[in-house]
Amino acid sequence: MSARLGWKLAHLELDRAVLAAYGWPEEWAEALQPTRDERGKVNPVWASLTRASSRGVLTRLLSLNLKCRQVKHQADKPSPAVP
Repeated sequence: MSARLGWKLAHLELDRAVLAAYGWPEEWAEALQPTRDERGKVNPVWASLTRASSRGVLTRLLSLNLKCRQVKHQADKPSPAVP
């Protein structure tokens, strides 16, 4: 196995694990892998995703970001005084 193939498989497994941890479809891992054009130059990852999949990823990331912000905001509030 070539070193490049080994890294590609390692990244694929890592992507699958991260997607699974967030409860997202693991099949997105394949589409998230970078591709190379005929000159060997890496193409943007998002070009591999369908429009619906990229919208789904962005929507879920925004939702997670907003949830984290809300949790942090609540943690920053002073707790009411206990009598």
